[in-house]
Parts: sequence; C-alpha cells; structure tokens
Amino acid sequence: MSPSPEYPNRMNQSDDDSAESDPYKPNHISLDTRAWYLVVSALIVSYSVASLLRDDFYIWFPGGRGKSIDEHLRGNAAWLAAAAAFCGCANMLSVVVDHYDKRNNETNYRAFAKWSLGAAAALLVLALVAHGINLRYGH
Repeated sequence: MSPSPEYPNRMNQSDDDSAESDPYKPNHISLDTRAWYLVVSALIVSYSVASLLRDDFYIWFPGGRGKSIDEHLRGNAAWLAAAAAFCGCANMLSVVVDHYDKRNNETNYRAFAKWSLGAAAALLVLALVAHGINLRYGH
C-alpha cells in the first residue's frame, strides 16, 4: 500500500474498497432551493408568530369529494400547530445549513430530518386533537 496523492497520510486501498477511498464530497444544494427554503421558512415563522399573537391559527387541508379541513385553532391547539410549523421550518433550514457544512456528517442531517418531520406531524395531529377537545368541551 502506498500513500494516495490527494491525502499523503492515507494509504491507497484495493479496488474492492474504491468507494471507501474516494474523498468525501459535501452536498451541493442549488441556490434556488436554498433561497426557496429560506423564504418559505421566514413566511411560515411570520405567520405562526402572528397567529399566536392573535390566538387564531388558521389551517386548511384540501380533501377529496369536496371535503377539506378548514379550522381556526385557538389556545393550546394554536401553540401545538405553531410548534409543528417551527419543526417544519427547522427541517428546511437544516438543508440550507447542510449545504454550507463541509464535514462528513450527512447521517446526522438525515436523522434530524426524520426527527423534525416526525415531530411536526405528531404536533399537528395533537393540535387537531386538542382543537377537537376544545370544541367538544368548550374550552
């Protein structure tokens, strides 16, 4: 084994291990994608803060056959929905940060993406359940 030209302290490996011997290439996220994620995140955070200030978090999900979810969340339900929105924004912003992070830690970003999307979905479901409880019991 001889030292590789790019990395003098790293020894060349056999052809079978060629995938492991390739130097790490950081992710490249296009400027359009980064700009879009930043703008959408800023809009979502602005909307969430404004909704919390007036205690009225409006959500709408299209549905089939003319049925859709069209609700105004208040109180704890609004806070849970805003937390879900913040988790979604954190997911988008992690993509932007990953572009500038040149370290080989893609598995950490993938784990964070799964966690943040799961947390956003769970918080949104909890917000809808809390909204249903508020409607039923009048709180």
